[in-house]
Amino acid sequence: EEIKAFRDGVLYHANNLSGDIYKLFYQAVIDQYDLGVTVEEYQHLRHDNADMLSVNVVDFKPGAGEFLQIIKGLGKKIGVATTTTKPQLQLYCERNKNMPQKANINKLADAIVACEDVTHKKPHPEAYLKVVEKLGANPKDCIVFEDSINGIIAAKDAGLEVCAVYDRTA
Repeated sequence: EEIKAFRDGVLYHANNLSGDIYKLFYQAVIDQYDLGVTVEEYQHLRHDNADMLSVNVVDFKPGAGEFLQIIKGLGKKIGVATTTTKPQLQLYCERNKNMPQKANINKLADAIVACEDVTHKKPHPEAYLKVVEKLGANPKDCIVFEDSINGIIAAKDAGLEVCAVYDRTA
């Protein structure tokens, strides 16, 4: 009952925030660490570093690329519900130095729903419901591998079986 109340509180706050959630987050980081920069300066620094990291450092979790290849080889459908933008996903598939040779999501996925495709972000179940619809699947026949609390909540609320994947930063 306590967990349900917490989840409902998270959903309420996620759906009732006003303003740009990222700018609110950036301001909180600036204040917490007394960085002495504006939100706009922090945003530019973050994006410059994020692009470099996206190309040179970001990688699948160990074994994930191989796992996706195996699943596809078994003839199973793969769907992706991501809070990542389409341009960022494209960067991972084309310019990233680690991921494309392990598993190119654009080639493996039968359905991709990115943040531009939904009105409500996770923890709302919309992204997962859209993936299931695009796959033409029954939610009872699907399993989600998810590394974030919001994603787990979203998948469960979409009626999907979830396997939580550890990620110390999610």
